[in-house]
Amino acid sequence: GPLRLDRLQRGQVQELYLALEQEGRSPATIALIHRVLRSALNQAVRWGFLAGNPSQGLELPRRRRRVVTVLEPHELERVLEAASSEPFWWFFLVFAVSTGMRPGELLACQWDQVDWQGSALQVTRNLIRRQEGETWRLEVDEVKTPAGNRRLQLGSELVRRLRAHRAHLAELRLQAGPKWTDHNLLFPNPTGGFHWRDSLDQRFKRLLKRVGLREMRLYTLRHTHASSLLLAGFNPKVVAERLGHASVVITLDCYSHVLPTMQEDAAATMDCLVFDATIRKATGVSRVGTQEVHLKESQQV
Repeated sequence: GPLRLDRLQRGQVQELYLALEQEGRSPATIALIHRVLRSALNQAVRWGFLAGNPSQGLELPRRRRRVVTVLEPHELERVLEAASSEPFWWFFLVFAVSTGMRPGELLACQWDQVDWQGSALQVTRNLIRRQEGETWRLEVDEVKTPAGNRRLQLGSELVRRLRAHRAHLAELRLQAGPKWTDHNLLFPNPTGGFHWRDSLDQRFKRLLKRVGLREMRLYTLRHTHASSLLLAGFNPKVVAERLGHASVVITLDCYSHVLPTMQEDAAATMDCLVFDATIRKATGVSRVGTQEVHLKESQQV
C-alpha cells in the first residue's frame, strides 16, 4: 500500500483490527491476522527495517464463548421417530449422533474407511466447498489436523445397521441405473454423488420444525454426542479423541455447559466417601453415588 513500513504506527494497526471487527470478522480470524502480521513485523525488526514491532501490546477482540445447542434424549427420540419413514435419512441421523463426526466428514466418508472386523471407522476425509470464479464445487480433502485423522469404534448394533444400510444403497444403485456415479460413499445422493451440506442442513431444520423443536444445524448431532458422553461420566480425553480435537482443553471449553452437572455428581460422590464413615462402621455398607458396596463382602473376594 501507500504507507511506508518505517512509518507504520501502533495506532494504525489497532485501527485495522477495529475495522475488521466492525466488518463482522470473528475474534479468531482477527487473532490469526494478528499472529501473521506480528511475525512479519518481527522479521522486519530483525532485518533492521524497523526499530520496534508496532503490533506488540495491542488489544484484540475477546473471543466470544460459543453457545452449543444439543438435543435432549426425548427430543432426539422424537426427531428419529419422525425420520423413520425414510430409511436413508433416518440412518444418516443415527450414524451422525452415534459417532459425533462432523457433517463434512460424514459426507466424504467412503466404504474403504470401515473396518468390519474391528467394528471401527477410520476418519481421514472431509468434504469441502471450493469456489472457482462465480461457481462452487465440492471436493474431498484430508482432515485438517493429525487429531482429526482418528479411529472411531462403532457399537455392535450400529455395525449391524450399517450393513443393512449398505444393502439398501445397493437397491438404490439398481434403481438409478446409468445415472449412478459411483464414489463409494456411505451417504451418497440419489445418483451416487456428494450431498451439499447446506441442503441437508435445511432438511434437518424442516424436520425439527415438523416435530415442534427450535431451529438447529446438523452440527447439533455432534454436540449431542459429546455432551451425552460427558454427562454419562466418560473421560473427557476419550470424548476429545472421538471428536478429533487436538486437545482436551478444546473439548472442555466447548462443552462447559455440562460441567455444573458433573460438579454436582462429584460433590455427591465425595459426600458419600467422606461422610458415610459412621454408616460403614455400623453396617459395613458404603454408598458411592447410587450404588451400594458391601465392604465386608468385597474384602473377601
